[in-house]
Amino acid sequence: MLVYPVIAYRISKTYLLKNRYAEHWRVNSEESNLWSRLDWQGSGKLSQLIANEWKLIIRHKRTRSALLFSLFFLTYGLFMYNDVESSSPANLFVAFFMVSFGVINYGQYLIAWEARYFDGLMVRPQSFTDYFNAKWRLMGLLILAPYLLSLLYGFINVRYLILHTIAALYSVGVNNYIILFFATYQRKSIDLNAGSAFNYQGSSAVQFLMIIPMLVLPLMVYGLIAWPFGERAGWIALTTFSLISLSCHRFWIKGIADNFKEKKHQMADAFRSKE
Repeated sequence: MLVYPVIAYRISKTYLLKNRYAEHWRVNSEESNLWSRLDWQGSGKLSQLIANEWKLIIRHKRTRSALLFSLFFLTYGLFMYNDVESSSPANLFVAFFMVSFGVINYGQYLIAWEARYFDGLMVRPQSFTDYFNAKWRLMGLLILAPYLLSLLYGFINVRYLILHTIAALYSVGVNNYIILFFATYQRKSIDLNAGSAFNYQGSSAVQFLMIIPMLVLPLMVYGLIAWPFGERAGWIALTTFSLISLSCHRFWIKGIADNFKEKKHQMADAFRSKE
């Protein structure tokens, strides 16, 4: 008779292990069809961390709306692009805004999204270097998607393909590290079930300080080179700057992880207070 409870236990355990994610338990068929199809499981260490981060995005209303809201800004260029032969810095700013808006919108609260279970994050048997590596890779995907869609602007003018490629490369090679660094200074928790439109919960001076180097620095690099040497030289300068930064990837990630280790207890105290 003891065989039956053992068999029932094994069957139940196997079923729960295969269906333990929230996406698989939703009863709303429309929501399930839309989001559960985007679910995926990671196979390696970094892949699992990225998969967990992605699950956080598709499970909660605010992260989903932040992601979808960023797609709306892909139409920004239709209204804001100037004549292709004039005001190149302004056009470059528009390209950065369109390609980077999604990752900025999500990345400005990169660690604050996990405020509710931050204590669990601190005791996980994982390397913080891997943790930030996974976040960097996910943000790269959040840049890749709008970049590929923005290539449709090439039907208007091939010049826009160059601007969007430069913007995407700079966002991955420079801006993502800036986001990760400022994320280690976040101190306010966020309600993940709230919408993102006109919702300033979790906002602080960190978010405003983050925007300055992300959008102003590339224009400064471009302007300092393009002013005396021309527009193409400015493009080359931005591309070179991005590639040099990418070559220092391990250095940036290690420095960010070390900075996080120093400040994680302060962040945990702040997240517990829920102010």
